[in-house]
Amino acid sequence: MLSLNRLEESKTHLLQALGIAREAGERSAEGIILGNLGEVLLRLHRLEEGKECLLRAIEICAIAIPSASGTFRGILALLYATEGSFEKSFEVLEVGEPLVAIYPLEHGKFLCTKAKVYHLAEQPKETEIALEHAKAIATELNATEDSELGKAIAETRLFLSEKPS
Repeated sequence: MLSLNRLEESKTHLLQALGIAREAGERSAEGIILGNLGEVLLRLHRLEEGKECLLRAIEICAIAIPSASGTFRGILALLYATEGSFEKSFEVLEVGEPLVAIYPLEHGKFLCTKAKVYHLAEQPKETEIALEHAKAIATELNATEDSELGKAIAETRLFLSEKPS
């Protein structure tokens, strides 16, 4: 997990990149950077700013890069779930998953997020189904524990070992 200093450094670099993307009129880059910035802000516990960035990223990427829109929807769904807005969270997941489904790596990571959402909603059957699906994708991809998906699965297992608040 990134330290607070590294997250702040990431935020600074993403804000610089966002300015450059906007100046260059690179709408796709702007969407991706906003989504990444949103995720960093959430990790910094700046929830409203993070949510705003994610919503703008989803809006931009829905047109420019639909799969990225799906990824950012997963992150937004987890935020909604942490706020206790499960119905909203499930709606966002339902729209986002088909957008990432054709990209196995992204789909696997999305399923890890989905498992976390269901865990927070105290739905153990759905939690297990999402995690098992992510693990099946990892097997198909021959993903190691050190891979992006392997790390996402390990992080999800750790998350699931905690009691929902």
